[in-house]
Amino acid sequence: MLVTLENAEQVLMEKSEECHNMGGEYKSVHLEMSKLEQLSNGYDLNNLCIAINSLILDKDSNVIVCQDSDIFIITKFINQNMTNKLEVTLSELMDISKDIRFAKLYEINHDWDSLVEVIKSKLAQADDTVAEKKPTLSSDDILHLNNKMRILNKSVSKILIEQLETKRKNRSSIEILLIEDDLFSTTLIKRAIQKEYNVSSAEDGEKGILKYFITAADIMFLDIELPDINGHEILAKILKHDPNAFIVMLSGNGNKENIMKAMNSGAKGFIAKPFTKDKLDLYVQKALNHSKLRR
Repeated sequence: MLVTLENAEQVLMEKSEECHNMGGEYKSVHLEMSKLEQLSNGYDLNNLCIAINSLILDKDSNVIVCQDSDIFIITKFINQNMTNKLEVTLSELMDISKDIRFAKLYEINHDWDSLVEVIKSKLAQADDTVAEKKPTLSSDDILHLNNKMRILNKSVSKILIEQLETKRKNRSSIEILLIEDDLFSTTLIKRAIQKEYNVSSAEDGEKGILKYFITAADIMFLDIELPDINGHEILAKILKHDPNAFIVMLSGNGNKENIMKAMNSGAKGFIAKPFTKDKLDLYVQKALNHSKLRR
């Protein structure tokens, strides 16, 4: 999924014309964020994009954020039912009434004339609009967001997924994976447990996800704050393919909200920094019991 903020109205017109000329089943969903009075202070584009990506599941989709804060999603893989579901999901995320209608679906070929009129109005307004509600992101922020979408949409080998349980059954010792970008914390954790167990590590989410499926880890210690993608998003991606994964979250931020979010999302535990050998060993033993039951 590609997110565009710069020259959004022009990009919207060009991308729509391209899809129209190609024919096919391209759709455009117009999220009329500018009409939502409840969003007078703007909205969190990162969270919205994560929600959109999780529902549409199209790595080639385009999310275009106009100057007046309206969002257009161009994709092949959406229909009216999915649009309704998206509207409800975003309403919950933004804490607004589900009775408010703000998502409109256009079939680019069938509804071309109507869609073009909307886009032309956006182009006309663009130069005169003071976009107080539009998310302000730097070029680096946009690159980071698009890289995150790329990682979330990156497929996992079916062969690796199918081999997970076989690899676990055929080895004699437990396999531990640590995803942590802080070198000091990585060294501390490895020193605490690597004499007794086989421990591998990765310094970012993209490498960590791949290493998890290659090693078929029995337990993964996962830092929440990583440079490319956060731990909550990694947790969701891994559980999608391995529902019984034993994942323990690590964070310097041990507030209740962070802990509850992790546990409600499927984590088996949460360790706040500083890490101790006793805490790590406790979860390793739980993972051993979990692994025995799974086998």
